[in-house]
Amino acid sequence: MTFHRGLPAFSLFLVVLALGASARAQTFTQVRDTGPRANRLNLVFMAEGYTAAESAKFSVDAAVKLQVILGNEAWSRFADSINAFTIFVASAESGADDPVNGIVRDTYFNSTFNFLGIDRLLALPSSGTGKVQSLLTQYVPDWDVVIVIVNSTKYGGAGGFPTVVSLNSSADGVVLHEL
Repeated sequence: MTFHRGLPAFSLFLVVLALGASARAQTFTQVRDTGPRANRLNLVFMAEGYTAAESAKFSVDAAVKLQVILGNEAWSRFADSINAFTIFVASAESGADDPVNGIVRDTYFNSTFNFLGIDRLLALPSSGTGKVQSLLTQYVPDWDVVIVIVNSTKYGGAGGFPTVVSLNSSADGVVLHEL
């Protein structure tokens, strides 16, 4: 049996299956609106290491990180000028790579602890950073600050583009420090 232009139907099925497997559910939400993006500080929180079933957990985790920022004395006076957004992209597995402990996870941005040989340095490889940039271009081209929240309770994080932070409560200081 053949399909369009002589392609066997089974081959077409494999192509469709491969495309479906690589597609990831994406959700974009504005969680705080204080006015036009052009004259506001636009914070974007992105999910890393959250499965599709954990999207609600990411929403709660992002709200907690936003409150850490807004509740900080240095930032609270600017609260009326801060918009916030979330971008959720499902990962196949929860967490992040942790090479020191032999853990490898299939995540969207491929986050890893032990980046550059430093155990608590939690970061994204350049391929992950490229995916961040692509999502920003699509959803929030006028972003100012990007924070990737990694679904791991191990302490870790990194500054730069993007800021990366774990769910460890002590890692809240990483967010504030990097801002």
